[in-house]
Amino acid sequence: MTNSKLSIRQITISALMIAALIVCTQISFNLPGGIPVTMQTYAIALIGFLLGLKMGTFIVGVYLILGLIGLPVFSNFGSGPAKLVGPTGGYLIGFIPMIILIGLAGKIIQKNKSPVTYIRTILLASAGLICCHLLGIIWLAVRTDMGLVAATISGSLPFILKDIISVVLGYLTAEILSKPLNRVLTKV
Repeated sequence: MTNSKLSIRQITISALMIAALIVCTQISFNLPGGIPVTMQTYAIALIGFLLGLKMGTFIVGVYLILGLIGLPVFSNFGSGPAKLVGPTGGYLIGFIPMIILIGLAGKIIQKNKSPVTYIRTILLASAGLICCHLLGIIWLAVRTDMGLVAATISGSLPFILKDIISVVLGYLTAEILSKPLNRVLTKV
């Protein structure tokens, strides 16, 4: 973001990314064993790697506020405060540290593509995913009176491989989209 004001292009890209996040949240499929998953993690990673810390955090914050005030943007067209304080609300809240860390990784990797930078990017993205899962596990355990082990087994383990793949795909997609997007953002 330039200064503290958003340009028309940045507002448009932000709106498109919020829409992409909402759409990816509604794309649902079942893992073996009938465990439902969405493409939310992919969208969060794409936004963070593509737009960085400030815009990424802004977009995820707007997404969460939209859901909080009642717009059906969460999975299965859910919304409202009950979704945020419900058993899976910790994962939604976990998107905030996740986008912050992946956004930092995105800015670092855009500036320098050295081997050390790739290692930092992997560590930051992994830390973001871990933060999201830890918040989700703890929240799930508290809200359901489940133990931490049971919450981990039911709320994290079935999704971790899919989430790792989603973050990698988010990075790869951002790499493809970053050059055309930078051209759009820098045009006067």
